[in-house]
Amino acid sequence: MLNPEVVKASSEQYETGEGCLSLPGQRKTMRHEWIEVTYRDIKFRKQKNKFSGSTAKIIQHEIDHCNGVLI
Repeated sequence: MLNPEVVKASSEQYETGEGCLSLPGQRKTMRHEWIEVTYRDIKFRKQKNKFSGSTAKIIQHEIDHCNGVLI
């Protein structure tokens, strides 16, 4: 995913603990149940997909990094 951006997200959120290779230990954070993301693929084509579950959680974590947030 190049330049991912969350364009829609569920109003439902849940608290979860996350670890990160950037910092030791785990921290609590809030995540959306599902997200819709626009991005460019490896061939720079525009894409838009909806993700849920652990995939949505990971994408939200990585987008946080893009925005300078460490969890």
